[in-house]
Amino acid sequence: MPNILLIDDSGVIRSSLKSILERNGFTAFEATSLNDLKYNSFSKTVKLSEINLILLDYYLENETGLEIIKYIKLKNYAIPIVMITGEAKRDIVINSIKQGATDYILKPFDDETLIKKVNSNIRVLSFFMTKDDYRLELDNFKSNLILEIERSIRAKNILSVSKIILPGDEIVIKDLIKRVIRDIDQVYLIDKNIAAVIFPFTDDAGFNIIKDKIKNIIGLRMKDSNLPTKHTVFKGNEKTINDVESKEKYYKDIFSELGIIEYVKN
Repeated sequence: MPNILLIDDSGVIRSSLKSILERNGFTAFEATSLNDLKYNSFSKTVKLSEINLILLDYYLENETGLEIIKYIKLKNYAIPIVMITGEAKRDIVINSIKQGATDYILKPFDDETLIKKVNSNIRVLSFFMTKDDYRLELDNFKSNLILEIERSIRAKNILSVSKIILPGDEIVIKDLIKRVIRDIDQVYLIDKNIAAVIFPFTDDAGFNIIKDKIKNIIGLRMKDSNLPTKHTVFKGNEKTINDVESKEKYYKDIFSELGIIEYVKN
C-alpha cells in the first residue's frame, strides 16, 4: 500500500485525513513540523525516502509549507507534494508550485476530491521517466520527424519543429501540452524536462500562437513568464520531389539547429 505523510499542526485534521486515507487502502503517517521530517519521528519503520506522497498544510505552527518543500527538494527526494490551504489566494498556489509542489487542494474538500487528488499524484510518481524511456521517445521522435519531412516535401507544405525546456513535472506538463495542441501535432519527452514537438502545416506565426497556449496552460508551474524554446521551420514547399532522398540529412540539420543530440548506439 502507498505510504502517505500528513503534515499539519492540527491533530483533529490529521486524524480525519488519516481515517479517510486508511479507509481507501492507504497507509498514513502524521507529522507536525519540519523537525519531524529531519529526525524521522513520524515513523519508526518507514523512512522519508519511502513516502509516496505528502499532503502538506500551508500554515504550520512554526513555519510554512514552503520550508517543507525546500527541504524535500534539498534532499533530492522525488516525492509528490500536494499543498493544502484554506486560502483561495492565487499567490499561495503559485509560490507552492514554483517551489516544487506537484498539486494543491483548497479547503473545504470532500472525501472523493481528496482521494482523486491522492490517486492522480501517486500515479505521477509511478510514471517517472528512465533513461530507456527517453531513448525510446527520442527514437520515435526521429522516426516520425523523418516521415513528416517526407510528407512536407511531397505535399509542398511547411513543418515546424520545436524543443521546449519544461519547468519540472514533465509527465504532467506533457499531458497539459497535449490538451492545447492539435491531434496532428506530436510531443515527445526526449530527455529530462525536455520536450520535442512536431507541428505540421505550421509557420513561425502559428508556432507563436501555440506557444502562448502552452504558456497559459502550464503558467502556474513556471518560475517566470519565460518558456525556453528553440524553434525551426522546415520549408517543404521550397523543395522538389528529388529532395525526399535527402530526408536523412534534413532531420540531422533540424537536430543540429535545435541542439538535440542523438544517442550513440553500442
